Amino acid sequence: MDKTLEAKDVSAHIQTLGYTCTQMAPLGEATHIFTHLKWNMTNYICQVEEHFAIADYAFIPVEEIKNLAIPSAFRSVAERVECLFG
Repeated sequence: MDKTLEAKDVSAHIQTLGYTCTQMAPLGEATHIFTHLKWNMTNYICQVEEHFAIADYAFIPVEEIKNLAIPSAFRSVAERVECLFG
């Protein structure tokens, strides 16, 4: 995707998955450089009302984040979540 999603777009996407975003906050920017590609990521954290997981998604308690094998592109975001809520 070659565009930055605004918070309202993220919230709308979350709704298409069947979740209701009750709170959202920016989580900062992150960059990841592959050998052939640069990702500039805008990150948000969202609290949802529902507590069911759909295919390919899971709810992970903050204290378990450090035990996950997280791709390096997303590691800095996971560390921010852990610092804020862990």
